Amino acid sequence: MARLLVMDDDPQVAATIAVIAEDIGFEVETVVEPALFFTLVYDWEPTHIALDLNMPQMDGVEVIRALGQKQCRARLLITSGMGRQVLESARNAARERGLAINGLLPKPFTPADLRALLDHIPGDFHRTGRFRAVRDFEITEAVIDEALAADQFRMVFQPQVRVDGSVRGFEALLRWTHPEVGEIPPSYFVPIAEQSDVIHRVTARAFAMSLDWFSGLNGVAAGAAGVGANGDGTAGEAAEPLLLSVNLSVHDVEDLELVDQLRARCDEAGVAPERVILELTETGTMRDAANAMDVLTRLRLKGFRLSIDDFGTGYSSLSLLARLPVSEIKVDRSFVGTACDSAESRTIVEAIISLAANLGLETVAEGVENEPTAELLRTLGCDVMQGYHIARPLDPAAATAWLTARAARGSDRAK
Repeated sequence: MARLLVMDDDPQVAATIAVIAEDIGFEVETVVEPALFFTLVYDWEPTHIALDLNMPQMDGVEVIRALGQKQCRARLLITSGMGRQVLESARNAARERGLAINGLLPKPFTPADLRALLDHIPGDFHRTGRFRAVRDFEITEAVIDEALAADQFRMVFQPQVRVDGSVRGFEALLRWTHPEVGEIPPSYFVPIAEQSDVIHRVTARAFAMSLDWFSGLNGVAAGAAGVGANGDGTAGEAAEPLLLSVNLSVHDVEDLELVDQLRARCDEAGVAPERVILELTETGTMRDAANAMDVLTRLRLKGFRLSIDDFGTGYSSLSLLARLPVSEIKVDRSFVGTACDSAESRTIVEAIISLAANLGLETVAEGVENEPTAELLRTLGCDVMQGYHIARPLDPAAATAWLTARAARGSDRAK
């Protein structure tokens, strides 16, 4: 059951939100007091939170900070009468703290505005007790090692397509399914793994599992690469080899043995390094910059492609483009997802795409969730898209089936 917790000091607004939400199937609680609000966050476990920024005892930004510290998984609807710029700033603050944002609700708003933001019903992770079980589970290096030994990690693959509709490849994403706790998000265990050498073992396992699956795709790749955006076979006729994107921790690239290990694994799987894109995150936290630069340069010399993930956020900055031998930039979903509604986000996305083009780099937009966003990216000159509008992350069998279906479409259109 979807649950909405409303924190608003205007009784009429709170009542309006409650009526609309209940009408589409939500259970609703409305509060004004911060103490009661946080009690309900913990005990009632809302799937959604409608938060007014202008609260008398504890303003919305303070609430956002506290929710981030509590690693709240509810989806936020941020409301205010202060104007779009203040709302955008609050959204950025929430994203920086790892919170999920359904959208902004400027006051006054219409029932249709609210319904649109409540349209996203959460999945199994938000079922009663699930969030608390994950949150209270103590993750240590030893626990992660035990999970590796017990084969609790698996890979899912999210398709990436070029703006003409042809398949570019897949991003490999790591998942951990614990037998007692269930799904544990990477945001919970990766930071712990990065505090020790266990991150190297996690990365090695993820890389091996990804290549094992990817090496078996050659038979279905060519047809999929020729399917145009409208399924008419007119685009992507010169099929390119599929590419596989794999995430690397910044601490992985400080390991001088990494290059030879990845190259050897590619040789074993029969996958050319030129078909592998290594995505780097949080690059500004390098502890040994000299080793990292050696490793990144050698990776490029061996043929691997390099990508800066979540460009424009965190430690990703313009200086990285001058320092690192990258081949592509991934535009962060926080900008992509709001580009159609926010002039500021659109300007940022357009600037990143233009910058990449001038530097001879490809741009990959992540978080593409609807056709208007996809069309905007085509207009702006983006190269590659990924997101729910194309496909959700898929388990290996489903990803293979998805690619096979695309290949079949390409073969049919070519007849």
